[in-house]
Amino acid sequence: MKLCHVILLRLSLLKAVIIGLWALGFYYAIVAEINDETDDALRAYAEMLILRSLAGERLPADDDGSNNGYRLRPVSKSYADHQEHVTYADRSIYFPEVDDYEPARTITYVFQNQQGQYQELVVYTPTIDKDDLERSILIWIVVLYLGVLLGLAWVNLWTLRRSMRPLWQLLDWLDSYRLGIPHQPLHIETRISEFKRLGKAVGESVERNERIFEEQKRFVANASHELQTPIAVSMNRLEMLLDDGTLTEEQMGEILKTLHTLRHMSELNKSLLQLCKIETGHYVGHVKVNFSDILQVLLPDLKQLYRHRQLQWEQMIVEPFVNEMDEALARMLLANLLKNAIVHTRSAGSVSVKMNAEGFRVANSAEGGPLDATLIFECFYHLSARPDSMGLGLSIVRAICSCSGLDVHYRYDHGMHLFEVRRSVEERK
Repeated sequence: MKLCHVILLRLSLLKAVIIGLWALGFYYAIVAEINDETDDALRAYAEMLILRSLAGERLPADDDGSNNGYRLRPVSKSYADHQEHVTYADRSIYFPEVDDYEPARTITYVFQNQQGQYQELVVYTPTIDKDDLERSILIWIVVLYLGVLLGLAWVNLWTLRRSMRPLWQLLDWLDSYRLGIPHQPLHIETRISEFKRLGKAVGESVERNERIFEEQKRFVANASHELQTPIAVSMNRLEMLLDDGTLTEEQMGEILKTLHTLRHMSELNKSLLQLCKIETGHYVGHVKVNFSDILQVLLPDLKQLYRHRQLQWEQMIVEPFVNEMDEALARMLLANLLKNAIVHTRSAGSVSVKMNAEGFRVANSAEGGPLDATLIFECFYHLSARPDSMGLGLSIVRAICSCSGLDVHYRYDHGMHLFEVRRSVEERK
């Protein structure tokens, strides 16, 4: 969810709580004000009736045309002792004029007349229906809330979008930024100091990364030359020694072992440098690569190279898998997985490649049980049955996937090692 939508949602919920509390307070304030005005009138009328009663004057008729009515009745001393002398209440009173019970506000006095008899005076006046008032206030509060919410939501959204525009500019720039590729300088037009600081920090970080990237590229290039050259020279000298007819058979055997070790060292050096180049972002090309086309180029050469293994090949392309990445890395990724499958398959075993629009899978017959899924992608991990393996092929595969928006997974199923490459979850979103 976008930041402005999260802020808008939280503001709306907060406003709902605030308006709800305001509505509750507003309702009780209105009712209290109505009751206060009504109670003043009832108290004045009730005191007038009590004074007339105590003075022995004739009381006005109950239906004298005013809004006020009253009931005067004698009560016992025990009843009077258990009642408050003055009470206010909301009741339903029967009104003969409408022949129905209506809501009314009442005041009740318990007093003694001149003869010492206890009497109860109930004075009442028609008032508003509290239930109707609650419903009316609720309806209008909802209408008011929706109107205010929609208005404030539009204002807040407009304000947030204008305020967050520098952040979106920064995010768009970061989305288009690729390490090692020339790019437009970061420029954010804003008067907000926090965004200015953020833009400055991002710009400085990018410049620092660019310098480190260039230093790493030079280091890798220099290391490749400085390490490969002495190895190649040593191998050439040993090959020249083999042409010397004075060497004994034992000496020639030792030289051949040394040559084998140097060749292994040379391949290991190349693989390590390749891995270093991948992890330092040496490959920065981004084109749409069709893995189906790469497979059609690689398979014939691999079948010819390993024909002595008498492998059974299975190829099923439901739909070509296309991904935006460096083309050289794509070829290296598929080649390493295929070579890994061939090398770790027993003679006369099977190797299969299945592909669809979401990714591809390379499977091969297992020589033993399942591999350790937590270690197979680590550098220099290899099976004890394959001591000559450098253990870098799958590490290179993982590094390529990591920098190309892909995921690689291993599983063991019915005697087959399966390696699946698919777009990462973030890329699919």
